[in-house]
Amino acid sequence: MSHFHEKEEKFLLDDEDDPSILRSATGYISANALGRFESTFMIRGIKYNFSGSFASSVPPFECHNAILTYSNISQLTSTRPFSGRIGPVNITLRCRNGPSISGPLNMPIDPGSSISAYWSRSQGYAHIQEVIKMSRTVDGFIDCKNGTRFTASFTVDGINYNYTGSLGNSVPPFKCFEARLKFDETRQLTSTRLFEGIIGPTDLKITLANKVEISGTLNMPINPGASVSGSGSWLQNFD
Repeated sequence: MSHFHEKEEKFLLDDEDDPSILRSATGYISANALGRFESTFMIRGIKYNFSGSFASSVPPFECHNAILTYSNISQLTSTRPFSGRIGPVNITLRCRNGPSISGPLNMPIDPGSSISAYWSRSQGYAHIQEVIKMSRTVDGFIDCKNGTRFTASFTVDGINYNYTGSLGNSVPPFKCFEARLKFDETRQLTSTRLFEGIIGPTDLKITLANKVEISGTLNMPINPGASVSGSGSWLQNFD
């Protein structure tokens, strides 16, 4: 660690050493089908990442409005045991040395369950280091039966993500069984998103407003190709 980093960390410790004051930071937490979870919170320009694995099985989940509560920066170090409850609609995790993470789940999970595990923390200096996002690509398919409405389906970390879109202008019906979804984080695969792109004659490429890309080669060419735009919504299926 550089001297600048050491000085910055010491400033934070000195400035937040009053245990009587409860502090909080907003962020997110998510877990995949294997029980591995990750969470990120920003505290005074420094990114705190917590990760670990649950000791018991729980369904995959996301919480994009998580709150980290703590009284001292020094609590957010090393590997720490914690316990809590996930579901049906909220998550609450409490670390043995005081900090807690809580918030509403993006999608309910049923049944809820009590859990225990360990988390470990790594630190990133967001104010002097750009966070590099690694794009992910998964395969899936797209089906447009009537030329005005399509469904794109992809499986990410064991969860099925369906994007159903309405085209502002009609095109011939088409199918694409070798579609590719390119994204940075699963948080992008939520809500209603505008899109624009090109369909045909032999390929398609649709770009959502939040930079998610859906592309592929059509099963059968359509003629003529067309520029398209519209709106669509994401739906997650945990079955």
